[in-house]
Amino acid sequence: MFNNNLSYSHNTDDNLVNDYDTLTHNYSQNSDVTNNEGLSRFEDRPSLRFSRNFRKNLSDRYSRYINVAAAINGQLLSEQNRSDISNRNLDRKFSFFLPGAQISYSYKRNRRYEITMDLSQNNSAGIPGVDQLYPIRDSTNQYSFSLGNPNLKPFYNNNIDYSFEYKKQSNQDKSELNIRTSFKAGQTRFGITDSSFYHPNGSRDIYLINIEKGRKTLSAGASISSSFKLKNDMLQISYSGNYANNKTPNYIDGIYSVATNDNISNSLTVFYSLGDLLTVQINQGINFNNSLQTGKNLKSFKNTTYNTDAGVNIKYPKNFVISNTFSYVNNKTANQSAALWNAFVTYRFLKSQSAELKFSAMDILRQNKNISVTAN
Repeated sequence: MFNNNLSYSHNTDDNLVNDYDTLTHNYSQNSDVTNNEGLSRFEDRPSLRFSRNFRKNLSDRYSRYINVAAAINGQLLSEQNRSDISNRNLDRKFSFFLPGAQISYSYKRNRRYEITMDLSQNNSAGIPGVDQLYPIRDSTNQYSFSLGNPNLKPFYNNNIDYSFEYKKQSNQDKSELNIRTSFKAGQTRFGITDSSFYHPNGSRDIYLINIEKGRKTLSAGASISSSFKLKNDMLQISYSGNYANNKTPNYIDGIYSVATNDNISNSLTVFYSLGDLLTVQINQGINFNNSLQTGKNLKSFKNTTYNTDAGVNIKYPKNFVISNTFSYVNNKTANQSAALWNAFVTYRFLKSQSAELKFSAMDILRQNKNISVTAN
């Protein structure tokens, strides 16, 4: 099968920049930053796809399906940038060869369970933007100078994705089970990365470069959920866990370093309902983050956060709903914690119960705070 996608876009950007003089209280035009720009982009994506299907089924028993596909993809890209600033007038053309492949498998046992698996590999490419090649320097910013690099080249991404899912399907059973796993890996060649220089006064010169063995990413996840049905009540238990690893090479003050970031998150949820009378949900999450710099004298960072959430809803007496929500965050790295308790009472009336009165009590513990931890 042959596909060909064409796209064209044209964007204009008019920037009129004035500086305010605090002595004369007048505005004067900044000729270094004021500019008019236009970007025209034409893209052609031809694709030739080969696929083969294999099917087998037995009526009212089972069905099996396998699909194998390979694609020959191309990308033809043309950009025209027009600007009042002479060095930002660019005409660029690129062509990329981007093959891909995929295998899909599905097996279904009628009224019992279903298994699906998918494995794919794909490639993509990107080009540096005009602001990375020839940035406009703003004289008002005395602490961050973007130097630009007109020698930047395109970068290439290679990704692999895998997923597996199991679903237990049975209308007769009083329990259900779902399992899902996923895996992703990616690598960037000639990735655009940072090569900054820091000065004693705290200012920074930003210089971008291509690194042949660029960024690497790896992630894996798993989730499992199960529910149990009794006469009038139901219990659901679910767990999800994820792992992510990113490695980004860069230079800082001429020192080569690989920034490695590991993140592990876990979440366990228990949900219970007693007919329409009562629902209770409790969730416990743990998040670990570790950032490591391999360069000499560069610091690393570790962070651990615990999140606890709970909610209770009671529908009693008639037309009334009493709700409570509770959240607790405990950050071990900062040695800080915060708790938030909210309560609500709702009353619905009229024949169709379309009218509602609601009373809310927010932050009953009156801690009036939150925790946010960010690392760059």
